[in-house]
Amino acid sequence: MKTLIHLLAALCLLAFPAVSCGRTAVVKSPDGTLVLSVNLAERSYDVSFDGRTVIAGSTAQMALDGLGEAWPDGARVKTARKTGVKEHIVAPFYRQAEFDYSYNALSLDFRNGFGMEWRVSDDGVAYRFTTSKADTLTVLGEAADFLFAEDYELTYCHNDSKSPYKTSFEGLYRTCRLSEGTPNAEFLPSSVDIGAGRVTIAESDVRSYPGAFLRGKGGGFSLGLEFPPYPEKDFIAVSAGARTPFPALAP
Repeated sequence: MKTLIHLLAALCLLAFPAVSCGRTAVVKSPDGTLVLSVNLAERSYDVSFDGRTVIAGSTAQMALDGLGEAWPDGARVKTARKTGVKEHIVAPFYRQAEFDYSYNALSLDFRNGFGMEWRVSDDGVAYRFTTSKADTLTVLGEAADFLFAEDYELTYCHNDSKSPYKTSFEGLYRTCRLSEGTPNAEFLPSSVDIGAGRVTIAESDVRSYPGAFLRGKGGGFSLGLEFPPYPEKDFIAVSAGARTPFPALAP
C-alpha cells in the first residue's frame, strides 16, 4: 500500500441510510480482482483475490479511554458511503517522480461518533478507524487480526531483542508456516505466500502513534499486530485528529 498523500478527485459518491446490523458491505478494487466484504453483524471482514478467499473472518478493534470500543457489539451504522477516488501523487523520493493511484473506498460512520474507512485498490486493501470527536483521544489499545484461509508460508524479519520494543529494527529473514507461530513480536513488513502471489502486511500514515509489530499466534492460520505501549503508561497513544494509521494488505 503506497503512502497516501492527498485526494485530487472523487469520481463518484454513493450515500446510504442507516445500515442494519445484518448487512454486508462489499467493495471491489478498480480492476475487480480484489473483493472486500465487511460483515457488520459479526464485526469482521473477508478478502478474496481473483475469486479465491484469502482472508476470512478477520477482525479489527480499538479501545479508547472513557469511550469504550470504537466498533462496539451491535453498532448501528449511521451512514455508509462508497467512493471511487483517483489521486496524482508527487513522490520525489520514490522510484518515479510522480504516479497516478486509484482505489474504491467504503466509509462507515457509527452512531457512537466513530467509524472506519476502508480502501481497496488494485494493489491492496487498507483500513483505519476515524472519529468525528474533536477532542484529543487516549487509545488504550488496538487489535488487528488477520485470519488466513489456509496454512500458508510466512516470511518475516526476526526481532531477536529480549525487550522486543527496544530494538534497532535489524534482523534476518525467516520463514515458517502460519500454524507454527513466531518466536517474538516481529518487524513489518512481512509477507505471506498464497501460491498465486504474496500478501504483504504493512502500515502507512503513522503519526502520533506507535509502529506495529507482527505476532504469529500459532495453532491456527492467524497473524496479529501488536502495538507497543507508551513508555511507563497503560495506553498506546494520545492522538488528536480524526484518523489513525492504515494497516494494509498488499497482494
